[in-house]
Amino acid sequence: MKKIPIYNYYRHKYGQEVLVDVIDIDNMRSAIKKKPVYITTFYSIIIFTEGDEEIAVNEHAVKAYPGVVVCSRPGEMWNYF
Repeated sequence: MKKIPIYNYYRHKYGQEVLVDVIDIDNMRSAIKKKPVYITTFYSIIIFTEGDEEIAVNEHAVKAYPGVVVCSRPGEMWNYF
């Protein structure tokens, strides 16, 4: 079995404790392409603003296109196709 990467939330990423962060998924795209299956340790809300992709959260696939919102809880497995 392959090891699934885990992405952690770093509360002190900017020095002082931060409880919410905004990330442009394009900054993570190269890592996701190398390992398209991963688990997060934080809650996430992803708002798709461009493109067409198929993703799955805990094996529940959805077509992602502009306007789609996908939410997840810590420990859920993401898969980008």
